[in-house]
Amino acid sequence: MKINLVFDGNFLYHLSFSIFSTYYRNEDLCEVLDDREKRQVLIRKCVMNLCAAVRRFGDDVNRVVVVIDSHSWRREVYDDYKYALTRVKEPWSDAFVEVLGEFEALLRKRGLIVTRVPGAEGDDLMMLWAFALDELPDEETVILTADSDIRQLITPTVSVFNYNSKFMKFYVFPGRVFGTNAWMLTSRSSRPRRWRFCCIRC
Repeated sequence: MKINLVFDGNFLYHLSFSIFSTYYRNEDLCEVLDDREKRQVLIRKCVMNLCAAVRRFGDDVNRVVVVIDSHSWRREVYDDYKYALTRVKEPWSDAFVEVLGEFEALLRKRGLIVTRVPGAEGDDLMMLWAFALDELPDEETVILTADSDIRQLITPTVSVFNYNSKFMKFYVFPGRVFGTNAWMLTSRSSRPRRWRFCCIRC
């Protein structure tokens, strides 16, 4: 069975940044992100996390898709949309977004499928990819994200994997045994004690 992986690019980037920032705990992040070499460290961390997640699925991976947020159309509809989350802007926010753009450019250069649509958030794009890939015969899709809302997209052939190393969970359709479960549970690169396989009732 072929497997399609759809990555929440913003989750991947924030997860990588959370680790990257600990490397420079006592430094000004504005200066850190202005340093070209340190930017490359962050981008390499993103690539390493992406590759590590892909390797969990072995040789069955058919295509890799990365979706990235744009300025949401919802902001034009709801005056207070995510207001509490965005009203305080970090001084390094602009540089943070610039590096995300550099990471996106690298993925495109390397031939990965990257989807970023003006006005669309990552969850909008994950939904569209889930619907499109769900129509393909003999293929399964895994959406890699920590966004719990995405579990609404689970079908017999669409699963959700939260690959945060502190809290790994794999969500599947009730009664469904995902084809690569055995590989992931026995691989030396995985940590069996941390895996949680959950069936979601829709």
